[in-house]
Amino acid sequence: MRRRLGFGFWAAVAWIGVVLLAALLADLLPFPRYDETLAGPPRSGPSGAHPLGTDGLGRDMLSRIVYGARVSLGVGIGAVLLGLGIGAPLGILAGYRRRATDAVIMAVNDVAQAFPALVFALAVVAFAGANLRNVLIVLGVLGVPSWTRLIRGATLTYAEREFVLAARVLGTRDRRILWREIVPNVAVPAASYAFIGMAVIVVAEGSLAFLGLSVQAPTPTWGGMINEGRTLMETAPHVVLAPSLVMFLTVLSFNLVGDRLRSLTDVRESGLEPVRQAAPAPVDVDPPHPVRDCLLQVEDLRTHFVTPRGVVKAVDGVSFTLERGKTLAIVGESGSGKSMLIRSILGLLPGNSVRSGNVYLTGDDLTTFGPAEMRSVLGPRLGTVFQDPMTALNPVRTIGTQVTEPLRVHLGMGRRQARSEAVRLLASVGIPDPERMLRRYPHQLSGGMRQRVTIAMALSCGPDVLFADEPTTALDVTIQDQVLRLLHRLREERDMAVVLVSHDLSVVARWADEVIVMYAGKVVERGPAGEVFARARMPYTEALLQAAPRLTDPVHHRLRVIPGRPPDLTDLPTGCAFQPRCPYAQDRCTIESPPLIQDGHHYACWHPRNPTTKNTATKADPVTPNPNNRPDEKNHVAPNPNTRPTEDSDHPSHTDSHQDKESRLPPDPNSSLAEDGHLPSRMDSRPDEASHPTPDPNNHPTEDAHITPNTNTRPAEDDHHPSRMDSRPDEASHPTPDPNNHPTEDAHITPNTDSSPAEVGHLPSDTNSRPGEKSHLTPDPNNRQTEAVEEVESGGR
Repeated sequence: MRRRLGFGFWAAVAWIGVVLLAALLADLLPFPRYDETLAGPPRSGPSGAHPLGTDGLGRDMLSRIVYGARVSLGVGIGAVLLGLGIGAPLGILAGYRRRATDAVIMAVNDVAQAFPALVFALAVVAFAGANLRNVLIVLGVLGVPSWTRLIRGATLTYAEREFVLAARVLGTRDRRILWREIVPNVAVPAASYAFIGMAVIVVAEGSLAFLGLSVQAPTPTWGGMINEGRTLMETAPHVVLAPSLVMFLTVLSFNLVGDRLRSLTDVRESGLEPVRQAAPAPVDVDPPHPVRDCLLQVEDLRTHFVTPRGVVKAVDGVSFTLERGKTLAIVGESGSGKSMLIRSILGLLPGNSVRSGNVYLTGDDLTTFGPAEMRSVLGPRLGTVFQDPMTALNPVRTIGTQVTEPLRVHLGMGRRQARSEAVRLLASVGIPDPERMLRRYPHQLSGGMRQRVTIAMALSCGPDVLFADEPTTALDVTIQDQVLRLLHRLREERDMAVVLVSHDLSVVARWADEVIVMYAGKVVERGPAGEVFARARMPYTEALLQAAPRLTDPVHHRLRVIPGRPPDLTDLPTGCAFQPRCPYAQDRCTIESPPLIQDGHHYACWHPRNPTTKNTATKADPVTPNPNNRPDEKNHVAPNPNTRPTEDSDHPSHTDSHQDKESRLPPDPNSSLAEDGHLPSRMDSRPDEASHPTPDPNNHPTEDAHITPNTNTRPAEDDHHPSRMDSRPDEASHPTPDPNNHPTEDAHITPNTDSSPAEVGHLPSDTNSRPGEKSHLTPDPNNRQTEAVEEVESGGR
């Protein structure tokens, strides 16, 4: 610490100590009193009897400087304490309460600070009289506006820190939070500014004394001595230089101490004492903790902030249900509303927020609870683990004080019992030597140990639901795994529910039972974790999964990113909020906002990815096969030239110049589809079954698309296509469309009535066909292909 503060700091402290000690013990020091005249020759220089010489009246300069320090330092210290005593409560109240309280206090403070301080001091001293009391009061009152603004700024900073929010989560009263959490932390910048304020007050008092508006003669002051000696600058310059030099060194020392005082609590450079190795505590110390049946239900929760730029919709219509013993994960980009959703549930919102909706905890609506009722819920029923353990813990309080506080506040334990329970809690989260750990400060612990302490604090009162807001963000991989395993074990032992906020999709896939994907304050996908990750419907969820790095990627593989930026919550785009960044967006996406649709799981998208079979089984246009079709040939339906090919086509290509890829017929809406999207086959299918209805003898299109095989052909042994023993190889056949065929709303294929039974989904071959030939169906040029047909054809390919 000496090396960090430097020699100048300690020299300044030594100078202030010497001056202050001399002022206090002036009556005991061996030199004449300050008012004793002719103590030596007038205007004599420094000598053994008078180290700093004498003034124009022969008074000892050293004695007058020491006694003058009483006035200068007394006014400086008194005025600072007066200003701090008035300004600090006002600043803390304005910074913590905010809203109308902050507005009124700061309005009055701005008016007071705008008035010229020197003019005010001169007027008051001239009217009330120049004495020590009046000078001290005037200078102290003039410092109140500066103190109020300084303390208010520091309070605003600490009021939103995690350890203050954690105290509120534990149900601590505001008065206790102010004294235990805010004041100790605000004292650090206040002490720094106090020394700088003393320097300012010493200069101000010297200025008033120089003008004759401070303590009157014969009581010495540094400013008055300079004023008296200015006429002797030519004959006795030491009369002016001695008090000026002492005043300069004192002001400089105050400034140096105030400037470097903050480094005393800078934990980044604090040294750690060597610790002895201790065996880790057994992990099964904490027995299973029975909790009450818990069901957390959130209905249409909305949290908006009123800002000068507009209304920020941080949480917009979120609903979900969490059962006891389950883990719910919330994922999304930064700024999507994950952490604000947790704060909205807990009621930890700033003053400019507006919340609506309902939050039910075992049937109790938390949105109707007042501050006193919420204190009974936060801690005993709802626990929270914040993202950064360093800021979640109060840096000026020991671990033992912070862990035992919720036990004493909520459970009414005594000091000794709470300390014993704190040791048990720290041991249950895997902290070695918990007894010794209670005496340490947060900066003396590693990140993983600090996070374990916050978990122990959150679990101290046996909550029903534990909120973990990115608990592993600042930790390395091994510590992350330890913390997550700890949370999983504690969840099973205590049978509680866990809400996990995380950016790491691998963590969510491994530990979560259900997952919520948020974007722009809304839930865009929700469901079981395995289902959401295996069949992501929302393009945003699909983009998040694709952006996640994989160990199987090449060394120089370029990570995929989501193009664009998250939207401005004060100016959201119309329609779907993700549509400006979505590669699949269409006109409807820019006009109409999609609701949550349930299909396997919930998603909000007009054009979902990985659609189900039911959604993709649409109707196709009728196609009439060629009567000259030959057997044992692969039958293909020529695609619509307007149809867009899909990227995931996995069918083999053919050397036939008429068609590059195998095209499948659209499936029957009434028939069942296999998981891979292909039609199931049956060797013994009959025309009267659902997959093979009897065609219209007049060859008119019917509602279902079916193919009735040629009755003159025999079923082939091949699993895919029938063949004839007398077929000839190397010939291809292309059926021509029926000129009388009229396109209808549904897709139909009217088969040749002379064909024999064939497999489902393939056109029969003609009796004159030759093996090895490929057969293609040519669609009717008058057929109108719809988007549904394109989807089916592209999906089949």
